[in-house]
Amino acid sequence: MALGRPELATDARFLHHRDRIEHRSELDEVLTAAFATGTVQHWCRVLEDHGVPVSPIRHLDEIYSDPHTAAIGMVGTVDHASGPLEQIAFPVNFGGVRPPLRSAPPLHGEHTDEILAGYQEVSVPS
Repeated sequence: MALGRPELATDARFLHHRDRIEHRSELDEVLTAAFATGTVQHWCRVLEDHGVPVSPIRHLDEIYSDPHTAAIGMVGTVDHASGPLEQIAFPVNFGGVRPPLRSAPPLHGEHTDEILAGYQEVSVPS
């Protein structure tokens, strides 16, 4: 109903979860066309008005510059080989506590030997 396409509620291709999976490409086309008719702000407002949990997906530059992101402690600094590196924390908190930033992303190949050492050669039956 929020999309302004009430016929979708009775479309046999989308009635049940398994139907939507089977007809995923068709559903993607329908949703893409519908969402292209409005802005992110428009659709967030419409979906909220219909009781659908919604939040815009932000680009990294938007996350780093958003005052709300800073106010809730989602940006922190970790040590990196190239110097201090700003990182985005896990977006969910548990009991009011956000999991801490633990480490910087690895350098290219930094953990390759360690990871490969954990694999044993596996013989594949013929």
